Amino acid sequence: MPIKLLPKCPVCSEDKIFFDAGETASCHLCGVRFEAYDTCQNGHYVCPMCRQKNTRQAIIAHCLKSPQRQPLPLVLELMELPEVAMHGPEHHLLLAAALLTAYAHEKNKTEDLPKLLDEANVRSLGVPGGACGAWGICGAAVSSGIYMSILTEASPYSEDEWKITGQLTARCGHVISREGGPRCCKRDTFLSLIEATAYSNAVLDTHFDVPDSIVCAFYPNNRECKRTACAFFPVRARE
Repeated sequence: MPIKLLPKCPVCSEDKIFFDAGETASCHLCGVRFEAYDTCQNGHYVCPMCRQKNTRQAIIAHCLKSPQRQPLPLVLELMELPEVAMHGPEHHLLLAAALLTAYAHEKNKTEDLPKLLDEANVRSLGVPGGACGAWGICGAAVSSGIYMSILTEASPYSEDEWKITGQLTARCGHVISREGGPRCCKRDTFLSLIEATAYSNAVLDTHFDVPDSIVCAFYPNNRECKRTACAFFPVRARE
């Protein structure tokens, strides 16, 4: 699995260059001027709003062309996209998108997939980066709930659908919080994926593989990696 040592430019895919202090720059995509802390080697600066739009479009485009019927391989493919950073609110869409895509293929409902992914994107936009610390619930857990809510058509007035969706989100939130901080969007997505696949099999009659071991290849990009204290660290995962 390839490892991205530096985030890539969403315009030309070159490595980014980081500044010690902010510099005024115009976004290459929208033209608005911002205080920027990075450009790429070709001088492209993309503001956070445009970067998220570009990243989310890349996630959806990949899912629409993917034949994957299992969530884990698709999650790993999405994490490897050059537009996807080590951490960021794109993960709030990423897990739901992978689960919805695998579900659509298994249930032969691929004609519904564009609508499902668009709905997941809209809902996940309401979950800001850093929600794990500011709200006490990780966006990866919320992403699993978005997936379940869309498929069960849950609403604030639902009964069983409301319960089912809330229970999945709570399960994911529990296992994430039990691991302790600091946050890691990859670790928390893996933890939520394990819970979501098992729960989906029980509730939605899917046949997803429930991972018993995931080896993380992204840890070199995480300055706060817990290393051997994380179950997905290569040495731990292979034990």
